[in-house]
Amino acid sequence: MPGTAAEYKMELTFDVHAFYRRTGTILNSLELEWLGLKFDDLSAIFRGYEVNLILDFCKCNQEYHIITMTEPGRLENRYVPGKRVYYLAKGDKNQNLAVNPFVGPNAALFEERVMKTALAIISDMNRSDKPE
Repeated sequence: MPGTAAEYKMELTFDVHAFYRRTGTILNSLELEWLGLKFDDLSAIFRGYEVNLILDFCKCNQEYHIITMTEPGRLENRYVPGKRVYYLAKGDKNQNLAVNPFVGPNAALFEERVMKTALAIISDMNRSDKPE
């Protein structure tokens, strides 16, 4: 009788901060500049058209790896070609690890916190446009 094995068993977490700590996700653009990765954005994300920059970097620096945003809010600890957002990381390289706080038991609370933060930022931006 033939046997089968689960080669791709996803380990899904809901805790974004735990995922960032475990994978060593680099979220500081200054740290990326220190590594020699320069780009026009202040955020620490790489867009699809910049992915070759970090692919080449990871080939030369084996301790680093790529994290891909495969859906809004979902990050996978592996390189997935053809996506729009990527991160550089230096930590656990388990390719089956993923995070999506929007499907966890506290998804409604997380979504509310995200929306409140986004609305506060937009409100601050609107107020800063008004002359004093």
